[in-house]
Amino acid sequence: MNKKITFTTLILVSMTIRFSTNFGAEFIPGTNGAFYLLQVRSILKSGFILLDDFPLVFYLQALFALAVKLLTGYYFNLYLLK
Repeated sequence: MNKKITFTTLILVSMTIRFSTNFGAEFIPGTNGAFYLLQVRSILKSGFILLDDFPLVFYLQALFALAVKLLTGYYFNLYLLK
């Protein structure tokens, strides 16, 4: 039981740090930040990734963006990401 609490606490702290890093800046952090936006935009517009890469992360991000759009009504203007 103690191991589960420790593991759960570690995961929650890690997620908090990661989310604060990702959402604490005006631009997406990292050298490939815009690359993720382009890939997700391409999936949302055409259903396919723009450049060959491991697609699982991009499809998960596109699914999350679509879920946000459906649940909140927030419209993603895909043309602003050009």
